[in-house]
Amino acid sequence: MAEVDLAGFTRALRGARRIGVDTPIWIYHLEDVRPYSDLTLHLFSEAVAGTRELVLSAVSLAEILVGPWRNEDSGRAGRIEDVLKAIPGVSSADLTWTAASMGARIRGQTDLPLPDALIIASALERQAQLLITNDAEWGRVKRLPCRVLILDNYLREQRA
Repeated sequence: MAEVDLAGFTRALRGARRIGVDTPIWIYHLEDVRPYSDLTLHLFSEAVAGTRELVLSAVSLAEILVGPWRNEDSGRAGRIEDVLKAIPGVSSADLTWTAASMGARIRGQTDLPLPDALIIASALERQAQLLITNDAEWGRVKRLPCRVLILDNYLREQRA
């Protein structure tokens, strides 16, 4: 089992008031996926406390809801939407013309999948100072106007 580097994660969040959050991070939190949810709990606690604003892209919302709809569980889809709407410190980022255009540029320059490029563009349009993901490809992208945190970088294997 991995050990969480919460101190390192907390240091990495410094200076970021508005944070773009990738789809897996929301899922880790909603589904209590360990050990990642130890990090997301800290992140979401700071949002609830008003220390940070977490940006939820409309693209991420759609990705999150695919599972419940695939399982024909409209009740679960509705509960997830209600929970996400109710979390203090979370703001939605609709897919605007500007974000779509920026997403196309990011996709064209990086070869990231279009949903990822749109999530990034939506957060950047909202002036996110930081992006949090667990997709190492995001960390390889050059020329983004903000930092990218990869959750796996804040896990350490426990020594027996």
